[in-house]
Amino acid sequence: MRVGHPMTHSSSQERDLCRHVTRCSINVKIKYIETWHYDFKSIKSRNKKEAVIILGGYLLTISDGYSDVLYIGHDKQQRCDPSWGILMGDQIEFAGTHVNFLFKVCFEGRYLYLAVTIDEDNRHHRSPENITRDRILMDNGCKVINFTEDDAMARPEAISDEISSHLGDLTDTLLTQAGLIRGPRPDNIVSISSMVNTHNI
Repeated sequence: MRVGHPMTHSSSQERDLCRHVTRCSINVKIKYIETWHYDFKSIKSRNKKEAVIILGGYLLTISDGYSDVLYIGHDKQQRCDPSWGILMGDQIEFAGTHVNFLFKVCFEGRYLYLAVTIDEDNRHHRSPENITRDRILMDNGCKVINFTEDDAMARPEAISDEISSHLGDLTDTLLTQAGLIRGPRPDNIVSISSMVNTHNI
């Protein structure tokens, strides 16, 4: 029995594998974009302010460094807490107050909340109503982050990255409480790109 050259056989198999992976990645990309469009349409229908809509579109793409955020929208079936993951809702009533975006970080029956508010008022001259709202949220176990509408319009991608970092910290807190890690990820890690720029390596 004649056997083909192993390298030729391997190369052919690897090419087939690469084609298969490419097809799968395209399907995943299409599904991701379709889901994003559906969720973004839901955010647009629930929000009237452009700053909230635009930031919401960016927030649909973030993760905590472990898993992607799951937008609950109007689908009540998605309101079940995952064993590990993050739920995001918009225009949420929480503790009798209104929140533009509320994140619930879940791990094995434990959870932490992050509230994100977009306010009209200036960061340095906040209204008494917004200050009271934030205190109510914090008294009910929420971490609160505020942004102005101007801020949300000017740098939505940077804000979404900042929120993603906060979510990562909350997830690490839950993992620490569960005894799976020793503590939050260190914040003194320098990226390779910044080292190259700094030291001209």
